Amino acid sequence: ITEPQNAITATTSLLTIAGTAIHAKELTLDGRPIFIDLEGRFFEQLLLSPGYNIIELTAKDAQGREIKKRLEIVYKQPQSGFTL
Repeated sequence: ITEPQNAITATTSLLTIAGTAIHAKELTLDGRPIFIDLEGRFFEQLLLSPGYNIIELTAKDAQGREIKKRLEIVYKQPQSGFTL
């Protein structure tokens, strides 16, 4: 995973997840299949919920072996200039 780094605090709700999956036949992001190009690169965008988010990437190879990577991201919403 080249971006984002684990344990960051995000200030925008849209998060880009990118990297390279070597020898992976299948890649999922939180259980949802994502596209891998011929060089094994992937690029996905994900909407974060306010607060603490756990994101899990799972890669499987042709022999059925799998590896999981977990990202923990905190999304801190910007403060609104409006008060009631």
